[in-house]
Amino acid sequence: MPGLDIGLQAEDVTIAELLRPLGYATGQFDKNHFGDMNKYMPTAHGFDELELNGVYMEIDTTSVFCSDLSREAGESMVGTAATVEAWFLLEYAGVWEAKATEENDLPRPAQNWLKEQLSSLGNGRLQFIKQERSVGLAGISFFVALSRKVAPSVYHFQLDAYEDLLDLDAQAIASGDSVYDEFIYLESLYLVCTNGKRDRCCARNGLALFHGLIEYVGEAVWQCTHLGGHRFAPTLLTVPDGAYYGRLTLGDLASFAKSQQDGQLYLDNLRGLCCYDKVTQAADHFLRQKTGLLERSAYRLSGNRRLDERHWVVTFTSLELGQIHRLTLVRELSGAEQVVSCSPIKSKTVSQFQLVNHQISEVGD
Repeated sequence: MPGLDIGLQAEDVTIAELLRPLGYATGQFDKNHFGDMNKYMPTAHGFDELELNGVYMEIDTTSVFCSDLSREAGESMVGTAATVEAWFLLEYAGVWEAKATEENDLPRPAQNWLKEQLSSLGNGRLQFIKQERSVGLAGISFFVALSRKVAPSVYHFQLDAYEDLLDLDAQAIASGDSVYDEFIYLESLYLVCTNGKRDRCCARNGLALFHGLIEYVGEAVWQCTHLGGHRFAPTLLTVPDGAYYGRLTLGDLASFAKSQQDGQLYLDNLRGLCCYDKVTQAADHFLRQKTGLLERSAYRLSGNRRLDERHWVVTFTSLELGQIHRLTLVRELSGAEQVVSCSPIKSKTVSQFQLVNHQISEVGD
C-alpha cells in the first residue's frame, strides 16, 4: 500500500547485489513489489536502473556497503583475524538467521553439547556450514578443526542425526586420542562467509567467491555463517592452517589456488593466522613480507612482549635457518571512524599496525 513502511530489508540480498561484483549492470522495469518508500526501492538494493510507469530512476548512491567503503579507504587487513584454535563446523541446511548458531532449530541436547564441549576446549567457535549441492543427501557432516600453532589437524564425522554429537568427546579429539585416528581428514577445507542476514556484504561478495572456488577446490569449499570482519568481505577461512583471508576476487583465485597447492600462505590477502592474537598476526605478516617465506611452519613464535600502550616486540624463531627475528610494532588509530558493518550500519575508530624495526640474530647468540 502507498506509504506503508514495509518492504525489502537491508539484509535481504537481491540478484542485482550478487551480479554487481561479477561486472553486470541490472535494471528493473514496469512493476515493483519491494516496497513503496524510497529505502525499499530497487535502486537502494543494487539495481542500477528502475523504470515504473514510464518514470526513470538511477541508482541510489547513498546505499552503503561497508566492504566497498573499507576498500576505497585503503584500510589495512593485517592483524584483523579472530583468535580461535578449535572450530566446530556443523552442516546445517535450515534457515540461517543473523546469529545462526544461537537462533536455530537444532535439538536442545545437541545445542547443549556444542556449548559444553566448546567451553571445555577454551578458545573455540562454532560455525554452521552448507553446500548447495549437498541438500537432500543423507548424513550430516561435522568437522572438528584444530588450528593450533603446531600440528594443526581436522577430523570429519558423518552423523545420521544431530543427537549423534553426544557420542563424541571433543577433549579426547583435541588431545589426539588414537580412538579418533580413523576420522582424521587429510585435506584442507575452505569456508566462505555468505550469511546475508548477518551482513549483506557477506552474501553479495561471499556467494560469488564460493561459486568461483568450486572450480578450483571442488567440494572442499563450504559456505559458513560468520567469520567476522564484514568490511573485508568476501571473508574466507582455511583449515586446518587457520588462515583468514579477505577481499579475494575471482581474478585472484587461480594464484590463490596455486599457493594452496604449494602449501603456502597467500600473503596479499592474508588477514592473519587465527592461532595468534592480533599483534602476533601482524608481526607474522610483516616477517613474511621481509623474508618471502610463506610456508605456515616456517616460523615458531618465541615471545610477545608489550612495551607500552602502543608498542610490542614479537620474536619468532626459524629452526631451519637457525635465525631469531625480533619485530617491533606500533598500533596507530585511524583519524576517522570507519563503517564496519552495513546490516545494520555501524561505525567505529579502527587501528592498524606498523612495523618499526626488524632485527635478525643467530640462534645461540
